[in-house]
Amino acid sequence: MVFLLTACGAPAKKAPPPPPIINVGVVSLLPSELSYQKFGITRFNNERAVRPVGDVFNVAARAGAEKALRMAKDEKLAKLSQRTVYQLVVDVPAMAKNLHSYPGNLTVKVEQIEEDLLALVKQHKLDAIVLVLESFEPGKPVNGIRVVLRAGVGSVGKAEAQPHLAILVLDRNAKILTMAEERSSFVVNRPGDAPWVYTLDENLLSATHDHLTKLFQGSIESAVEQGVMSLSF
Repeated sequence: MVFLLTACGAPAKKAPPPPPIINVGVVSLLPSELSYQKFGITRFNNERAVRPVGDVFNVAARAGAEKALRMAKDEKLAKLSQRTVYQLVVDVPAMAKNLHSYPGNLTVKVEQIEEDLLALVKQHKLDAIVLVLESFEPGKPVNGIRVVLRAGVGSVGKAEAQPHLAILVLDRNAKILTMAEERSSFVVNRPGDAPWVYTLDENLLSATHDHLTKLFQGSIESAVEQGVMSLSF
């Protein structure tokens, strides 16, 4: 009985603290097109179009993540050597396709690219990966980055930019540690404040598309920076 009481009274051993996260990779799987959608009074008035943007959204996302990662708030981390941030350029179309190939929540989707992520962890000796994706709703098409035009009878009332993002932090086993969603929207105009035209394609001149692409670049970089800063890891 004495032995049992002594054993019960012994202090529990504390689990060792997790290793510090120093080497961080950034992977962005944003689209290479900007989607435009017009919603009319009925579905018969709806229109959709896409225009290419190349890799500029991913460049902006990686830059925003790197800015945030280099701002060490944690005192322990500040005493260590500065974080090493790897901007990882991957086969975005292939990884994004695999990610969304299986319906389900984010945990299920990340499992579809786990092998690729683990290869990056091994190659760069990473402690964590920041993964930037379009925000999505289960069961619906992925369309997080888009311009939405709200139309009435023969005219467009307003247009909104919607850079909706999901920002995930994965551990060295490619499992989700924490995440944030940035779902900002803001009104956008055509260059020179020209009015929006009712027929969608008539709006999408190169000057308008280039103007909106630049707005999205700045918004994505800022949103990812804020999202990463809000996460504690």
